[in-house]
Amino acid sequence: MFFNNDCSITCLNKITIGANCLFGENVKLYDHNHKFRNENVKISEQGYTLGEIEDVVLLKNAEIGTML
Repeated sequence: MFFNNDCSITCLNKITIGANCLFGENVKLYDHNHKFRNENVKISEQGYTLGEIEDVVLLKNAEIGTML
């Protein structure tokens, strides 16, 4: 496994990284998002939604959209 400059992984649930993976610069993996439905409560106090990251391949010309 190889991690290039400025990579980070933040896992609260599950991230699976297979053998022989290569990470380019500035790759960030997060398996969670902040909850932010209530504008009267600080985001840091609203908790998280959890998910998983597994078997992902991103190559040139890939586009990633926003999913809420």
